Formats: sequence, C-alpha cells, structure tokens
Amino acid sequence: NENLHSRECAAEQAESMVDIQVQQYIKSMRVVETADAISSFRVKLERLCNQELEHAVAALDKNKDPYEVVTRLARALTQKALHQPTKCLRDAAFHNRKGEIELIKELFELP
Repeated sequence: NENLHSRECAAEQAESMVDIQVQQYIKSMRVVETADAISSFRVKLERLCNQELEHAVAALDKNKDPYEVVTRLARALTQKALHQPTKCLRDAAFHNRKGEIELIKELFELP
C-alpha cells in the first residue's frame, strides 16, 4: 500500500515534469516560428534603407545641397518605414481591435 502510494506520487511528479518540458518546448517553437518574420522585417527595412541611400548618393553626386539631401533621406526613411504600421494602426482603430493597438504601442514604446 505504501509502495503503491510512493509510485503514484513519483508518477505524478514525472507527469508534472513532462508537462513543464512540453510547455517550454512549445514556447521555444513559437520563438523559432517568429524568426522568419523577424528576418523578413529586417531585410525589408535594409532594402528600404539601401534604396534611399542610393537616391541620396545620386543627389550628392549631382552637387545637391548635403543638408537637403540628408533631410530628404531622413524624411523618406521615416515615412516609408512608418507607412504600413500607421495603416495597420488606423485599421485596428476603425475595427476596434484593441489588442493590436496595444501591441503597436508596445512595439514602438508609445504611451
């Protein structure tokens, strides 16, 4: 009887340990699944940056005012990088998707 109780307790502990490990594995798989999205996001922004740098270098090669070139570069990068998030934020607000709005606020460290 005592031996049976001891084995039942050990089985419960083992089951609990397996549950914890399964949950950890599921969490780590979520991170792995997100890696492609993170990589694509970085590639997209790097491509955008390179395109705008090409425009800036071309303008400088044409002896355009460096201050104006840098100002245009900064504004173009800002506008293009924020276009899609702003569009999504407006759409989320229109459809009252508060979770998405909160996520965007968190991503961009907004109040």
